[in-house]
Amino acid sequence: VHFLDDDDDEKNAVHPVSVLDFESEQKQLTESLSNGLLKIDVVFDIATTERLGSFLARGEGRVLHFSCHGHPDYLAIENGWGAMHQLSVEDLKEWISAGEDNLLFVFVSACHSRSAGEAFLK
Repeated sequence: VHFLDDDDDEKNAVHPVSVLDFESEQKQLTESLSNGLLKIDVVFDIATTERLGSFLARGEGRVLHFSCHGHPDYLAIENGWGAMHQLSVEDLKEWISAGEDNLLFVFVSACHSRSAGEAFLK
């Protein structure tokens, strides 16, 4: 994933961002959830624009733990071809409102994620 950096001396310079440790996060979540009294079905997937939009539209999940890089103006998710898609809070709100209202808990793990997390509030 690459960020387009408008604040750089070079206008519209593209810079790589660090890789998030999804494997470790998945392991920790799986271990934590397996220690509980309830049986919880967990699915881990790469949050591409298509997958996240489909998940929200279907309304099948009750909990969403979402990890990605964040920017003050957007969340950085994959576009399906390994490049970054800038998911604005307004687009996220549209995706949420277009889907079923079944989510009970959402955790957005990203820098600058407050506005994205608040998008899930009704």
